[in-house]
Amino acid sequence: MGGARLPLLDLPSLLNGDPPTPHWLIPGILNKGAFVVLAGEPGVGKSFLSYTMALALASGRPFLGRTLEPSAVLYFDQENSIQDVTAYVHWAWRGLGQPNIESMTTRLSLSHFTLQ
Repeated sequence: MGGARLPLLDLPSLLNGDPPTPHWLIPGILNKGAFVVLAGEPGVGKSFLSYTMALALASGRPFLGRTLEPSAVLYFDQENSIQDVTAYVHWAWRGLGQPNIESMTTRLSLSHFTLQ
C-alpha cells in the first residue's frame, strides 16, 4: 500500500486563526475556488439554474437578487442534448434581459460532450 501521501492541514492553525474571507463570485452562494455539487431529481431545473448562473456571471447581470461582476466562465455539459442546451441558454439569456451576446462571448466558453 505505497503511494504518495496527501499533505495534511495544520489543525491548530485552522482553529486559532480567522477564516479567510471568501472571494464571492455570487455573494452568499458561490465563491472563487469552491467545488460545488448540484444534485436533485431529474427535471427539477438544475441545468437551467446552472446555465442561468453561467450567463449571469459572464454578463455581470444580477442573479437571484445579487449584484455580480462580469467573470470568465468555463461550462462543461456532459449530460444534456444540444437541443436542451440550446433551450436552456436561450431561456436564461431572455430571462436575464438579453445581455449583449458579443461581450458574453469573450467571457463564456461552453463545452458540450468533449470529455472522453
